Amino acid sequence: MDSMDFKIGIEDVGVAVLQELWNKVALQTLELVSETRDMVLEKDSFQEFSRRISELNILNTLEVQAAMDSEPTKAALETLNSQLTKACKIIKDYKSGSSFRLVLQSHSVLLQMQDLAKEIAKTISSFQLVNLDVTLSLKFKTDQIISNLRSMQFRAAAETETIASEIGKSITQNSRNQENAIELLKKIAEAVGKSANASMVQNELALLKHEKEEMEAQKKQAEALQLSQLIQLLNSTEIVTSPQDEDIAIYHQQYLIESFKCLLCNEIMTDPVAIHCGHSFERQAIQEH
Repeated sequence: MDSMDFKIGIEDVGVAVLQELWNKVALQTLELVSETRDMVLEKDSFQEFSRRISELNILNTLEVQAAMDSEPTKAALETLNSQLTKACKIIKDYKSGSSFRLVLQSHSVLLQMQDLAKEIAKTISSFQLVNLDVTLSLKFKTDQIISNLRSMQFRAAAETETIASEIGKSITQNSRNQENAIELLKKIAEAVGKSANASMVQNELALLKHEKEEMEAQKKQAEALQLSQLIQLLNSTEIVTSPQDEDIAIYHQQYLIESFKCLLCNEIMTDPVAIHCGHSFERQAIQEH
């Protein structure tokens, strides 16, 4: 094999590596688009981000790959794939958590996404174009994608910010007002497209308790405290009973049942007779006794 053949072989390997990286980026892009499709809260911002990321597909062509220098592009694609993976994780975590916490953290999550959009724009701008035949056309497309990502503004809806403020105020004041808690629950349910009922409350409590356990395991005490406060706020709706309340109710129920049992026949009394010692017994049991 002469030096020319060896050089062609290296170039072929380089192209194959780039193609594999492009494929990873394409798959990650598809996953991101899929994750944003069923967003409810702040869906406009997330779906706008999804559309901008989808524009990356125009760069995944043989023509474009031929116009790019291998090594710098390889590094940029690895970074881009990592950034898209991070974006998917943020979106998944945002969707899967408690609705209370989702609303409360909306502003923070949107800021993360805005920063990430700018980081992705910076990564794309690092692509090195070397083929002058296609560079001008490609540069225009690339610059447009970069501009779109840099100019993205992730803003929480005014309604979301208002609800988040009310949640923060309630947990700061340690409010236990049932009427206010129920009204807040209704607003949150409407914002995330759910019904404010016992099923939602039970699900929210389960999610909050799970998230609280995770924060405690990670020694994130401030986050765990906030989750405890959200649990207390949700319990104050009294739509579902807490385990402690259930235990008390069961105890009272059992106590009432026992108090109506005849000690002589061990059955519920239907014709009780009180005697001088203060106890009551079933009439038939007294007669038989």
